Amino acid sequence: MQKKSLENLIANSFKKFGKLCLNKRRELNIPINKLAEKAEVSLGALSSFENGTAIPSAYTLFAVTWVSVPFVPFV
Repeated sequence: MQKKSLENLIANSFKKFGKLCLNKRRELNIPINKLAEKAEVSLGALSSFENGTAIPSAYTLFAVTWVSVPFVPFV
């Protein structure tokens, strides 16, 4: 697989996952600032992840998943 193709695949996967997390958080009425505070990540980082404008760091991804179980759809 070409490097660009792999990068696009990864980016698109994170965009889809971010959207799933955003929709689930809204469905459960969890304010973004509360999730960011509990996960100890910046509001901007969480917002960028949910909106698909940035690929989260491993720390952000792990922290949000850790504090939101079972809300994260793949857990």
